[in-house]
Amino acid sequence: MAAYENFTAENFRNSSTKLEQIEMHVHDILRCLHTEMKDAHEMGQSYIDSTMSNSFSIPHMRLEDAVIKIHYRIVSSLVSRQFRVYIEDQDTRTRIIVAWITKEDIEQLKKEKQFLEYCKVPFSKRKNT
Repeated sequence: MAAYENFTAENFRNSSTKLEQIEMHVHDILRCLHTEMKDAHEMGQSYIDSTMSNSFSIPHMRLEDAVIKIHYRIVSSLVSRQFRVYIEDQDTRTRIIVAWITKEDIEQLKKEKQFLEYCKVPFSKRKNT
């Protein structure tokens, strides 16, 4: 049997080398983002503002397609874990902001702060005591 008889478009689209390279880049970037998020969280922050590479060398794949595949997998992985994500294309990198606090959390913190400020006002100066 000739080698070309078992050769399909699927072989081109999903070569193991291509998929391994994509997964390697995704894993490396997620690992770096995780470290940044962990450090930021330990410092009391609720988000990171970082960048991701736009330069990947994936065999038999255009750079633009590689960037789309890799960034899609990174962003969808973060979103599936309930992080809020914003990305912005820059010249040679992509800016990524990852947040783990929601708008509702922020509003709740504002209400709690207002309540505590109200409680610092002497009774004689409060409205609706």
